[in-house]
Amino acid sequence: MRIYLASRYSRFPEMQQYAEDLAVLGHTVTSRWILGDHDLRAHGQSEAPQYMALWAREDGEDLMAAETVISFTAGPQESKGRVRGGRHVAFGMALVLQKRCIIISHREHVFHWLPHVERYDTWTAALAALGTHPLEQRRIQPVAVSDHEPTCVAALTVMAAHLGVSREQVHLALTMSCIPPDAPAGEWSTVLERALSLLTHPVRGYAHAL
Repeated sequence: MRIYLASRYSRFPEMQQYAEDLAVLGHTVTSRWILGDHDLRAHGQSEAPQYMALWAREDGEDLMAAETVISFTAGPQESKGRVRGGRHVAFGMALVLQKRCIIISHREHVFHWLPHVERYDTWTAALAALGTHPLEQRRIQPVAVSDHEPTCVAALTVMAAHLGVSREQVHLALTMSCIPPDAPAGEWSTVLERALSLLTHPVRGYAHAL
């Protein structure tokens, strides 16, 4: 199973240990952020605008490559330092993409109470439950795609059929590509190529490189 781990960035050493646990069970962690190399790659400027945008793109690609998203939440007294909330964005994307959603620890907001969201008190409990619920049993009804120009709608439909994914997933990929929904028809070849690269992002065995 391909799994995306979502938590505060400062917890990346802990997430590396969990990735090792998952690798032993034959799972693959798609989360690049857990390597904890943002400062190194950005030469100490990891919060500069161009790098923040890069981290967002990478996280989005890695999440879309996963089948299950595990979110590590925090209680009211547990959040220390600056809290940016990226894990909440990841959880919302997982809901839209109809991933299997698992949270560990507290429910932090109303969406954690949805009936198809699984919650466990500990990592051990979540690990034991990973193989007990097929992804197909965790499906929710897809959200409606807003109306687009006819060329856009046709392109989305063809692309979704070709990739074997929902049109909503293609739409989200286009959104992540920062392409306006009313883009001229002449730009759609470039638009679709970028969305295709997001949807077919190769899953990398990061856990094996830790």
